[in-house]
Amino acid sequence: MNKKNCRKLNLGSGNVLKPDFINFDCVEIERGGQKTDVIGRIEDVLSIFGPKRFDFILCSHVIEHFYRSDAAKVLADCLELLKPSGTLLVEAPDISKVLDLYYNKKIGLEYVIECMYGIEAHRLKWGDRGVHRSGWTGKLLAEEMKRIGFVDVVVGDGTTHRHPERDLRVTGKRG
Repeated sequence: MNKKNCRKLNLGSGNVLKPDFINFDCVEIERGGQKTDVIGRIEDVLSIFGPKRFDFILCSHVIEHFYRSDAAKVLADCLELLKPSGTLLVEAPDISKVLDLYYNKKIGLEYVIECMYGIEAHRLKWGDRGVHRSGWTGKLLAEEMKRIGFVDVVVGDGTTHRHPERDLRVTGKRG
């Protein structure tokens, strides 16, 4: 595939590299014969690619690594990166779901802490990039995306990390 003309962005790809996407992250990762396509800071993604470049952006388990106001800027940049009618798909731990699992005794307190603050092994490996700085629910993220200007916003269960009982998925389109 010619990634120069690719219309799909895997923003904050980490080690979940997708063959039919431009995989963008702040560190190079190589896995299964693939590696990160573009290395840069997510805060600079709009200046790296320019506006109205993508039909689809995947932002899986990234937004929780930003403080709320910084996350709003990332979402606004994603809106600018999308072509008209382009779609943003965001997944993250859903704090309300995590707490429900805990109160129903399906997970322990240590797992709750990992979902809320990040996994210590990740922080030790990647530094502060591995820390969670904000918590979201599907409803909160949908409201933020609507405020920024996304339309046709839909909330569902996250599947990219295979934990729909824990994760949120919110999609929205550029009008």
